[in-house]
Amino acid sequence: MQVWHIEMWLKAMKNLMMKFCIMVVGMQEKFDKYWSEYSDIIVIAAVFDPRLKFSMLQYCFDTLDASISKFKIEHVRKKLKKLFEVYKESKGNCN
Repeated sequence: MQVWHIEMWLKAMKNLMMKFCIMVVGMQEKFDKYWSEYSDIIVIAAVFDPRLKFSMLQYCFDTLDASISKFKIEHVRKKLKKLFEVYKESKGNCN
């Protein structure tokens, strides 16, 4: 959630005042360098958080870029399915 808040603030500030524009553009470049692709682990942790789940993830992705939100949600679902399959296989090998 904090990463999303930072990105939303940067987008809002870029459009708010020209005085801050140069500073915000530099901040946005650094943000994009490290966070252009949200880490799968961070996103999966957000889904596991009982306060957030997929509905909050959907909201965050929609507000950032609605055109690719559906793709990102599906990507997370596939990663979660793969994670559970690996877990299921590992549990079968322990018995």
